[in-house]
Amino acid sequence: MADFRTSIDATSSIAAVQEEVIDSFRDADPGLDFRTTGYFNHTYVPDVVIRWPGQSEERQVFLRASDNEAYLREDIGLLNDKYSIFVPLNGLLAREDTDDVSGSADALLQEASVSAHALVTGPASIRALSVAAPQSERINSLSARAVLQGGAGVISPNFASSFNAAVAEGFRGALVGNEDATREALRLSIDVLDSARTAQLAELLQAAWVGGGQVSTDFPGLGLAGSPLEPQALLLLLDTVSFDDDEFWQRLSRNLEFKHFAGLTVSGENQGFQQLMRAAAPRLKAKAARTVGLRETEESQGVIWALNAGILSLDIGRARVDFAPRSVEEFKASGIDASPTVSSFVKRAVNAEINVLRVVLSNEDRSLEYASEDGTSVVNDERIQNIADEFDGSVVSRAVVGAEGRDLGINLETSTGFGRTRSVFYVSSLVRSLVPLIADLNEQERGQLVDVFDLDTIAGEDASSGIGSEDS
Repeated sequence: MADFRTSIDATSSIAAVQEEVIDSFRDADPGLDFRTTGYFNHTYVPDVVIRWPGQSEERQVFLRASDNEAYLREDIGLLNDKYSIFVPLNGLLAREDTDDVSGSADALLQEASVSAHALVTGPASIRALSVAAPQSERINSLSARAVLQGGAGVISPNFASSFNAAVAEGFRGALVGNEDATREALRLSIDVLDSARTAQLAELLQAAWVGGGQVSTDFPGLGLAGSPLEPQALLLLLDTVSFDDDEFWQRLSRNLEFKHFAGLTVSGENQGFQQLMRAAAPRLKAKAARTVGLRETEESQGVIWALNAGILSLDIGRARVDFAPRSVEEFKASGIDASPTVSSFVKRAVNAEINVLRVVLSNEDRSLEYASEDGTSVVNDERIQNIADEFDGSVVSRAVVGAEGRDLGINLETSTGFGRTRSVFYVSSLVRSLVPLIADLNEQERGQLVDVFDLDTIAGEDASSGIGSEDS
C-alpha cells in the first residue's frame, strides 16, 4: 500500500482517498458499516459516517489534509462533544517515537480531544489496531472496535499496537490470575475509552478472572461498573473458558438479551453455551417461536441450545424450535404444517393444561372461528367437538392461548407462536404453549418442558417487576 504522504497528490481523487481511509477502518473492524457524505475536508460536515449493525450509535469521521495541532484543536472545539474522529491524512508518523500518548503529540491536542470525546488518529494508527498474533486475533478485534466506538485522545501507531497488546495480555492474565496484566489493561482502557466501553472490557476481564478459577473478590478492577457482554466478547469466553460453576454462568447471563447473540454461530456441542443457556433461558424474551423440525422417532435427544447467525434454536425432545427476537420476518426456516384434528388438538391442550381462548377450524376453502366469551378454555367444552363433527374434515389451523395474562397467537399451519402487536413473551411461555400443541408428547418430553426453564424464577420476576404488560 502506498504511503499516504506520497500517494496523495494533485491527481488523487476524493473518492479514492475516502476509500483508502474506509479500508483502514474495515481492516480494524470488518463488522462496521459506513456511508460517505459527498463532502471532503469540510469544517462541519463529516466525510464518512461509521456505525455498527444492530446499534444506534455512530461516529462521524473528518478527514484532514493537515496534521497541524493548532488547526486540529480548532476543529475539535468547533465540533465539541460530538464523539468525532479526526483523521490527518499525513498520519501521526512523526510522533511515534514514544509509546506514551502524552508525549506522542502536543499535550494541548491530547487534552482538547479527550475533553471533547474526540479521537485523533491517522490511517497507520487505525491499521495498527488490526495487527495481532493469531492467538490474540479475537481479543484484538474487540479492543479495536472499542477504540473506534468509544476511543478518545491522540492514538499513534505505536500506542495503538501497545494498547492491543496490553488488552490481549490482560485477558490472558485474567484467566490465570495475573493481577498486574489485568490491572494494566483496565488502566489503559480508562485512559482511552469512554465509560460504556470500559465497562464492557471490565465485564469481560472479570468473567475471564472468575472463569479461570480466581476468587471474584480478588479481581483488580472491583469498583468498575460492569456491562452486558457484546456478541464477540461472549463468543470469546465460550471458546476460552471451561468452568463448571453455576454462579459463574448466572453472572454471565445477567441482563443477557437476544441482541447479545447478534451474528453469532455456536454449535450445540459447545458445553459452555449449554451452561450459559440453562442460566439465561428463564430470563430471555422473544417475539415469536417456530417449530422448524419434528423427528418421527420416539427417541429424545434431550435439551440442546445452539445459535445460527444470531438465531437461537432449542432441540427439546423430538422438536426443534427457533426464536425470533423482534418479528416473525426474522425466521430463516419455514415451520412445519402441524394442523391437527379437533380431537387431537383438544387432547393435547388438555394434557398440557393450556388455556385456549379461540380456535379457527379450516376445511379447504371454508373456516369457522370458535371463541370463549368468559375467558375459560374452549377445549373444556363439548360443543367444539360437535361443531367439528358437523364441519366434516376440518382441522385446527390457528388458535389463541392465554400466556402471561395476554393473548398468544398460534399458527398451526406454520407451527409458529407469536405475540400480537408489541407483545413479547418469555421463551418458556412460547415453548410451553407451542410445542405441546404440535405433537403428542411422551412423558419424557413433557418432563423436559418443565425442567428446561426455572419457572419459579420467572414467577418471582413477574411479581417484582410487574411483567405482564405489552413490551416494545
